[in-house]
Amino acid sequence: MKLYLHIFLFLLVMNTSLLSQQKRRNFRQHEFGILLGGSYYIGDLNTSKQFNLSQPAAGVFYRFTPNYRYAFRGGVNFGSIMGDDSQSENEDQIQRNLNFKSDIIEFNAIAEFNFLEYRISNDKYKFTSYLFLGLDVFSFKPRAQMGNLWIDLQ
Repeated sequence: MKLYLHIFLFLLVMNTSLLSQQKRRNFRQHEFGILLGGSYYIGDLNTSKQFNLSQPAAGVFYRFTPNYRYAFRGGVNFGSIMGDDSQSENEDQIQRNLNFKSDIIEFNAIAEFNFLEYRISNDKYKFTSYLFLGLDVFSFKPRAQMGNLWIDLQ
């Protein structure tokens, strides 16, 4: 069921993105967006199960395009991840019995530069190479459960 939800959300976002790209970009364009999806952990407590213990994730962004060659974007994303040895099929991990969970908050800023003028659905400007530079900062504070208590990990 989770896989179908992820596929549906992916197709919804792609369809919305394609429809917005069909319009001719005007100079000084402002865009707002909402991101919906899921987040999950792959690591020592979950070595191979894709989408295991998936949690909801969301974000918002703002993009400003002053002309056809430059764009600036900023956003914030929220999600959480967790891992639990009890979900493993490996007996050693089950005996180890480690777990954690953490909320993640991410802030990002990105500058984009198209080397050539680029416009969707315009044969004269249908290709460009581009460069982007970004900065991303996030907060991650893992906690582990011992009995009924959640303890902050270092």
